Amino acid sequence: MSELTSRTQTFAQSARSRAAQTIRDSLNRRTNRVDTFTVNLSKRSSFNANLSGIKRKNNVDLELLNSSGTVIAASRNPGRRSEQIVLGDLAAGTYTLRTTLKRGKQTAYRLVHDSTPLTPADFAGNTPGTARSLGSLSASPMTMSDYVGSEDSNDFYGFTVGEPGSPSAKLSLKLTGAAGGLLRNGDRFGNISVKLRNSLNEVIETESSVFDGNAIEFTQTLAAGNYFVEIVPYFRDGGGDYDLTLSAAAIADSAGNTPATARTVGLSSIPASFQDFVGAGDPSDFYKFTLGSPRTLNLTLTGVGGNLLEDGIQVKLRDSLNNVIRTENSVFDGASISLTRSLTAGTYFVEVSPYFDSDNTPYVLSLSA
Repeated sequence: MSELTSRTQTFAQSARSRAAQTIRDSLNRRTNRVDTFTVNLSKRSSFNANLSGIKRKNNVDLELLNSSGTVIAASRNPGRRSEQIVLGDLAAGTYTLRTTLKRGKQTAYRLVHDSTPLTPADFAGNTPGTARSLGSLSASPMTMSDYVGSEDSNDFYGFTVGEPGSPSAKLSLKLTGAAGGLLRNGDRFGNISVKLRNSLNEVIETESSVFDGNAIEFTQTLAAGNYFVEIVPYFRDGGGDYDLTLSAAAIADSAGNTPATARTVGLSSIPASFQDFVGAGDPSDFYKFTLGSPRTLNLTLTGVGGNLLEDGIQVKLRDSLNNVIRTENSVFDGASISLTRSLTAGTYFVEVSPYFDSDNTPYVLSLSA
């Protein structure tokens, strides 16, 4: 019956030095055909292992296994030839070196293994002032690949949203592990946080992936302007390789923000509909209409496609002097707004605005008279 022996070697790694370990041991066919040695890499590293000193008429294989017990590299030369495993990039984590007597009765051997911590490539700056500039985002997704961890504790990306005539945009963000996989740091989950910051470096939104390596995804309505995304490890030993994907769809504004710039509409007995948005970057929409004789105004406001309103919203009917005649609100339930009012001849305004400053609401306004 074969015996499984285990020995632990832990690297005391630094950014400049190699931490080599030399092991002298033996294998025999009857009691000890396999030796295993645990290797702990505290940092992402290059790795080298060399097995030599095998006696004549014996053959020994050398294998490297990950923490799940899967062989990720092996050297299986015939006869007593030396075995070597060379890996240029091995993630931080726990690994096992395994020597196995494949042929012969007994042999001594010499196993040397060492690593050199790698300095990961860093394409993103570590402060808002040195952030990687992405320019103006568009509806076409842009993907950046990088790394955060003990060697590079944060990455900043700077970008702009908004176009002429579009004071608002909807930002879409997704962060995954490398090649779209789980967020990982060696044999552990990545534990990463994403912070969305405004031009004053104030945090607008924070989302994290902790314990499961799942992707981070969110959308955020933003006023036209400059912003930053900061990526950091959630825990000190967190981080890892990641893919960051960003896009921003401009939100058109077809109604003015003041009575002087109001959108002029003509009313009849047939309802006319106008689709727009109020919220970040677009705090109010004004519509102007004129009645040549006394009429009854019929107004409805719903979410796009007749759906519920996404956030709180209010509608104000104003006279030609900008005095409020009537106000209707939809605050917590997303219900539509209906307003019927008998009006004398004259000029009027309909103002649509968020109920709370933080509300962002696309809507459809229907008017008839």
